Amino acid sequence: MKYDVSSIVEMSELDHLRHNSGMYVGDSETATRLLEEVLDNALDEVQANHATIIGVFVDTKKSEFAVLDNGRGFPFDQKLPLEQDPPVLACTKLFTSGKFNKGDDKSAYGIAVGLHGIGLVCCFALSEYMKIEVYRNEKHAQYSFTHAGEITRDQEKWKDKNPYSTRILVKPSKKYFASTNIDLKKIERRLKIAVANYPNLKVAFRIDETNQVIDGTEKDLILDVIGKNVNKWITLKGKKSPETYKIQLAWDDFPPTTPKHFSTINLCEVPEGAHLILITKIIREFFQDAAKKAKVIFQPNDALVGLRAYTNLKLLKPAFAEQVKHRLSSNSDLTILTQDEKGFRGQLEAYFLKHPALLEETLNRFALYRASLTNKKLASIGANTGTKRVMTTLTKLHDCTQLGGELLICEGDSAGGSLMKCRDAKRHAVLGLRGVVPNAITNKNFHTNKELKDIIIACGCGVGDQCDVTKLRYDKVIIAADADPAGNHITTLLIVLFASIMAPVIKAGRLYVCDSPLYAYRDKKKLIPIWSEEELTTARDANRKLLRFKGLGEFDAADLKVVAMDRDTRKIIQLQWSEEHKDSIFRLLSSPSDRRDLVLNKWKL
Repeated sequence: MKYDVSSIVEMSELDHLRHNSGMYVGDSETATRLLEEVLDNALDEVQANHATIIGVFVDTKKSEFAVLDNGRGFPFDQKLPLEQDPPVLACTKLFTSGKFNKGDDKSAYGIAVGLHGIGLVCCFALSEYMKIEVYRNEKHAQYSFTHAGEITRDQEKWKDKNPYSTRILVKPSKKYFASTNIDLKKIERRLKIAVANYPNLKVAFRIDETNQVIDGTEKDLILDVIGKNVNKWITLKGKKSPETYKIQLAWDDFPPTTPKHFSTINLCEVPEGAHLILITKIIREFFQDAAKKAKVIFQPNDALVGLRAYTNLKLLKPAFAEQVKHRLSSNSDLTILTQDEKGFRGQLEAYFLKHPALLEETLNRFALYRASLTNKKLASIGANTGTKRVMTTLTKLHDCTQLGGELLICEGDSAGGSLMKCRDAKRHAVLGLRGVVPNAITNKNFHTNKELKDIIIACGCGVGDQCDVTKLRYDKVIIAADADPAGNHITTLLIVLFASIMAPVIKAGRLYVCDSPLYAYRDKKKLIPIWSEEELTTARDANRKLLRFKGLGEFDAADLKVVAMDRDTRKIIQLQWSEEHKDSIFRLLSSPSDRRDLVLNKWKL
């Protein structure tokens, strides 16, 4: 191919934008970014305290959208030549904006998400047509733009009440997008962010003929995005006028344990970038120092396990890595987070200084995670079984932080979740069985069934001839199954497991069964379990309002603590070893009928 002076081509701004639209709007799968560019302008009027109403209208049949607000209104002056009139200039000339030099006397904006003077040019260049309508200074002006480049403007006097200040309508062109559809959920999320930050803001979201009023608090937004299982939030705030930050932290004990960070900057969701790197670094360093002082075994990344964080930044001059504002650049000024006592580290230290018990609880949580990693190890299934050593990860074990303690073996996510909420992390370990326990316990099951393998490894004392009860990791092992026949069956199978390969645990009096009541009643809000038929009859004679429980999963956390955790109120049965009944126990390995009889007799061997 020939390459000479004639090969060099100069493109106009609009042609270049159309030729390389991805540079300006990022993903071109849908036209969502165009709507966001228009929405940014309306939101900036809100952040400048001039707008209290926003309307977003999406017509899926016409493949067009409109955004209106009741802010100051787009400035216009029809005495100027058409190409110099601000609405036309902003739509045809790149890098035209009233948001440069924000914060000084010449700027009309302070905190704003609109930055580069690119958004409206994108809307014009990548649309079939575009219209701007403005009510301002007792005048009404309309501007129309077509893809072919035709631009018109009209103006009239207007002394009636303004229906709004600015309305911008755009019909994206199919030439530049795989689909002209709009990601409605993404737009709804942005509107919810705005309402959560400005409670007095009224937002209408209309899709075709369906109207929706966007409302909700910041708490609703956080719970919806990242925190459904979290109850304890740490809220920290800072200010360096006109900038502010608000960071909320919590740790979720339930999977997934990977960190989740929901971040907004100037009402725009920004999921990546320098601010998150800095916040994460401060969290790691703070807890590393606190753990060292408390003499807790800790690795910096332990503080991120299960982390749920919400960051809301208002920055005067954020620098984004691209026009779509997905990632904050490292060039951004983040001194609001690093200033002395008002910075994030200073606020974190001040908070835990006022709440030392919560700091201890949080450090214990990290120690619990660190201790649980010791269960990711080679586990011997027993030399007498002839099996090889295998690697097993105890993903379901929530260990305790202190030596000794109690291991509660329960069935199902519901019971396990409630036990986790009411336990003392120092002395209660919880192992939930979520898979299938085999109906017959055989040597093969010991190393092929995940549920049985997890129990063996959690106990840590070995099996068969190598079972050493002095190495049992807990003072008590408590089987906590439901009180119904299915739960009794599981209890029986687990007793058989211990009797057949970990008999020393029973002989040492370390295996227990939690007696789960079928009935209970409340006395001044306190749960009173009913353990016997006699107690049930007495309660009925006293006209007590009885509560019926089919399983542990039906107890809330406070009630389950009474039934399974509290030493003063629970009822646990210590298993006794008997040589007289040893042969009967092992018959259960191969006899379903004998096992059924044991279930019906409720553990009376």
